Amino acid sequence: MEIKINCISCGHQIVISDSYQDYEGPIKCWVCAALLDVKLEDGRIKRIRPMQLKEITE
Repeated sequence: MEIKINCISCGHQIVISDSYQDYEGPIKCWVCAALLDVKLEDGRIKRIRPMQLKEITE
């Protein structure tokens, strides 16, 4: 089962492997290069928000 997320910056659909069904962290849109902070539980989106590069390096 694939997990599908729409980029909140450009609207492009990002397809993520089911191995990420319990994941929390950054995902990068390969179309617009936006960084998204994503939280997935049991393959369901619990949180998605834009993220700044400085948040990853801290």
